[in-house]
Amino acid sequence: RRPIQIRWFKDEREIRIEEKQQHTRQIYFDQLTGRAMLTIHDVFPQDSGVYRCEASNSQGRESTSTTVDVIRKFSLDFH
Repeated sequence: RRPIQIRWFKDEREIRIEEKQQHTRQIYFDQLTGRAMLTIHDVFPQDSGVYRCEASNSQGRESTSTTVDVIRKFSLDFH
């Protein structure tokens, strides 16, 4: 049922995107399809952790999680 509230967490801390972070992190939710997406550009090892997406409405709450392990930043070097 609508409305649906989507919240994202990293290591059980809610992800809140400040204005200065909008170019590196984005949260998107499509009300029509129900698709929720967290995008992180320029990923670094400190972005590693357990990410959880939580959806809630008047009927209840559901969540799913995944572990992200960033080993090192990859860059292309054209010489």
